Amino acid sequence: MESNTTESFPNVSDVGEYLEGLSAQSAKRNLPVILYLAFLMIIGIFGNSLVLYVYSYRFKRSSSVYFIISLGIFDLLACVIAIPVEIYDIQHKYTFYSPIACTLVRYCGSFVQYSSVYLLVGVAIDRYIKICYPLKMISPKKIKWMCVGAAIAGVISSSPTFLLYGIKKEKTPHPDIHGGNCSIAQKYSRTLFEMIYFLLMSATFVACVLLMIILYSLIWCTVKRRRGSVIGDSVRKTSETDSTKRMYYKKQTSVNSDDDNNSVFLPNNHSKSSSKRLRRRMSSVSAVLKKIKVTRTTVLLFAVTLAFILSYFPSVVAMVYLKKIPKYELLYTFFVKFSFMNNAINPIIYSFLNVNFRTECKELLKRCYCGKIKPPSRQTSMETEEDVK
Repeated sequence: MESNTTESFPNVSDVGEYLEGLSAQSAKRNLPVILYLAFLMIIGIFGNSLVLYVYSYRFKRSSSVYFIISLGIFDLLACVIAIPVEIYDIQHKYTFYSPIACTLVRYCGSFVQYSSVYLLVGVAIDRYIKICYPLKMISPKKIKWMCVGAAIAGVISSSPTFLLYGIKKEKTPHPDIHGGNCSIAQKYSRTLFEMIYFLLMSATFVACVLLMIILYSLIWCTVKRRRGSVIGDSVRKTSETDSTKRMYYKKQTSVNSDDDNNSVFLPNNHSKSSSKRLRRRMSSVSAVLKKIKVTRTTVLLFAVTLAFILSYFPSVVAMVYLKKIPKYELLYTFFVKFSFMNNAINPIIYSFLNVNFRTECKELLKRCYCGKIKPPSRQTSMETEEDVK
């Protein structure tokens, strides 16, 4: 047996060169994953930088703005720190020897994951209260503390990674040679600590997702009920007050303002009391429409939440339930890294669903192209948070 091994590796004199060769072969096999991560990194850095600039300097502060800025910070951290080191890790499967770099990148990835899911739970709670209990809305100051709390909770939840992750011996075809890989530390590999950590991570993820599903389901039921009854009832009562009255409700949406302009035209011969009644009716209709309009921002934030769930689910399943079989190495690696999609896709969601964000980005890029970057002269109002199209 020993003679066969020796014959198979007759020229193995430089262990470092041998391990680098194995790493190069592994990187070649996983080239699609490397290109995928590089693409996400470029899109994520560019997109999240735009998000942070536009929402920080071009929009007035509101609960949705605070949430989006916080998510942008987390996503940018992942694109700047976590993804590049993940690419390096794939390229150096057998030659990763820095335990500090390994621990930091795993901690950063875990921090972004936990902080994002906690923040999205906060988003769901805020949306639920805003839609279902509009008189008990959370103040922007409390929203800021919710964002800080999500980050602190992420720091605490990610702390086990400092112990769990490190340099693990990576087996090679040569029985006497082992490489170094950034993974579960050798002393914790296949231990109770590792099992408990991943079980708690899965339980946290599932619990948060279930809570978000419940809250958004309640929101959907409330919106559906209001659309079907409240508006129709209000408009019907207004019509019954005076059949000769003509109402024109004109909705205007622009970059400068997100408010609705309501115009009511009445014949001059109507009495003052009749006009007052009509104004009260119109005020009721306007209030209802305003509540319904809030759901536009809710749609955007729900899309962000759904993207998070869909991007992290394959990674959690792969890490917890799938075994690393050499035959399916590429598929396994892709699913494990698939979660980084979440860190790059949010700016794309904002571009499709938020007309004001899209407009501001176009103006910014035009100024950059022309070489004239002017300081912000105005801010788009998001106080009512209804700029999503």
